[in-house]
Amino acid sequence: MENVNLPTKLRFISPSQLVLWICLVLCTPAVGTEIFADRFFKPIPPEPGSVFDFSTRQLWLGDVLEGATEYCENRHIRWISVVTDFDVNLDGKSDILLPITCYLGPDPAPGEKHNRQVVAAWRMFCSQDNDQFVDCTEDLFGTQAIRATGESKTGGGNPYIHVMDTPRDINNDGYPDFWYALNRDDGRPGFNYSDPDDFALLEEFCGPYDPDDPTWGCTRTATQTVLLSQGDGTYAVVEMPFGQTNTQATAMLPNTEGTVDFFAFNYGPYAAARLTKDNTFVDVTDEYATYKNIRSAALINPYVATFTHEGEFYLVSSEVPSTLYENPTADDFDALSGSGPVKQGMALWTFEAGVGFTLSDFYTPNPEDAFTYKVGTPDNYTTQPGSWIRGIPVYSPRWNFFEFGQLHPNEEPILIAVQESFGTTAGEFFKAPPDPDLIYEAGKFRDTDAENHIYGLSAVEGFYIRDGKFVAREKPVVAGEVAYNMPGFKVIDLNKDGYNDLYGISGGTQRPSIYINDKTGTLRKIDLNGYIPEFEFNDPQYGWVYGGNFTIRDLGRAPYLDFIYWGTGDTFRQSWYADDYVIKAQEFGIIQSTLPIDRLPILTPEEEQQLFTDCLGATWRCNFFFPTPDF
Repeated sequence: MENVNLPTKLRFISPSQLVLWICLVLCTPAVGTEIFADRFFKPIPPEPGSVFDFSTRQLWLGDVLEGATEYCENRHIRWISVVTDFDVNLDGKSDILLPITCYLGPDPAPGEKHNRQVVAAWRMFCSQDNDQFVDCTEDLFGTQAIRATGESKTGGGNPYIHVMDTPRDINNDGYPDFWYALNRDDGRPGFNYSDPDDFALLEEFCGPYDPDDPTWGCTRTATQTVLLSQGDGTYAVVEMPFGQTNTQATAMLPNTEGTVDFFAFNYGPYAAARLTKDNTFVDVTDEYATYKNIRSAALINPYVATFTHEGEFYLVSSEVPSTLYENPTADDFDALSGSGPVKQGMALWTFEAGVGFTLSDFYTPNPEDAFTYKVGTPDNYTTQPGSWIRGIPVYSPRWNFFEFGQLHPNEEPILIAVQESFGTTAGEFFKAPPDPDLIYEAGKFRDTDAENHIYGLSAVEGFYIRDGKFVAREKPVVAGEVAYNMPGFKVIDLNKDGYNDLYGISGGTQRPSIYINDKTGTLRKIDLNGYIPEFEFNDPQYGWVYGGNFTIRDLGRAPYLDFIYWGTGDTFRQSWYADDYVIKAQEFGIIQSTLPIDRLPILTPEEEQQLFTDCLGATWRCNFFFPTPDF
């Protein structure tokens, strides 16, 4: 047979090559499906400086933000990260919430134990048709700033952005609402109740000691609030009616009245408030006290997540109390008393409105994966637990951070769990087995790499929830199995290719982590280090190294993501400030990208570890993503 109809380049191929070509033509799926999806090729890197267009920059000077808020005249800080992925003006684009905290009164002396009031002055920025933003705080809230800490005379508080739920509509008026944990965890000195001087100070700050009041130590408590939509596009700051709490995480639980209940997971007793049909909250803490297994599910290490799956409403919480692993088939755990220690791991509960919690499953690492290690100094060390997780030795593991989402359209959703641990060894010693003869210590990036140095790399795991049970996912969630400085994260399609990706929310100094789905369900880190714009704040003394924060988010132009940056401010006067230096509010800016996010190169796990090693002992500009105070 003459092959006159074949392409020119195929006229002289072998029969086996011809069969392969025919198969490729006839068997190749349509564009967008997963042929060769397991090969995630690195794109040609763009030129540094070509990714963000400074001509699009929008800039708000601090003088028009907290600088214009009367109660922010003494000290102020932008708290951890911005909030995105919500749409208050219903234009189909993400808006931005900038949490700002203001400290009332003069600075305390260095090391002074205090109860300085912390008042919120948050700002909202709304998207416009031209992809620009306006400060819409006053239009939405009727005030120059959002006093999220409420109007009551309280200590105030800061939001835990990294464990905050993505805003959504809870009162069915078409607008997203905001709930979060407010607390006083801002580095202030702690109090020793057994120290007479400290005890006297606490009575001065909090009133006479009340042994029946578990929240008496008021230097850590805050009044919880919700930013609640009013049905007409405006918002109100609504205080929860159960008083001040030391809250670490919050959740919205379903109830039998067709609304939701705000539930506060606290250090101390839990608290709950119900949203009524007339858009107010009433205290239902006493009602929850009658619910099944309420103490076992709620009086725990307060890091949780909720999600709905296969018709069940689930609560996943950190740690496994002894009553659970000692009596795994029990029904009423509150009636039992455990004799063993709390184990590191996760507990999974189903929640039924009006009834309570039923244990679905719990997870602890395999006993054969456990190890112990020494931490401290040769003269003063303790022995702590560790565990091998996905081939990585994790020192002092804690399953604290969760997100439930789908990473592949042909795969069921997974629970992604990220560790809050001491960390693991890195660089040359990544995955090195624990040495019982070493005394481990926290590594600093100004150090050289060492076998006993531990850094903030967190193991990342995925679990299916099948018939209410944890089933470990074999495929990695992230390439390399670890993420750096990522206690918070969101699963979202960043490049609009139909596959969910992930962005990280750092602890402390905010730095972006962008992971793109390789279309097999594994997330691969974008190499951003060479593409971060280099510029200084208007105040030259206030540069990146002393508190500049930035992130990269989808603001409605995906796959073109935008660069958001802000000066953080301070909770107290820093030691490097000159005597005559006056702290002032810094700018807040947005710069548009000029390239789709997936045009940037991928940072392989091997390259990330090599970069880690290369940057140890180098200047902070070697890698923008290492904690700058460590340099």
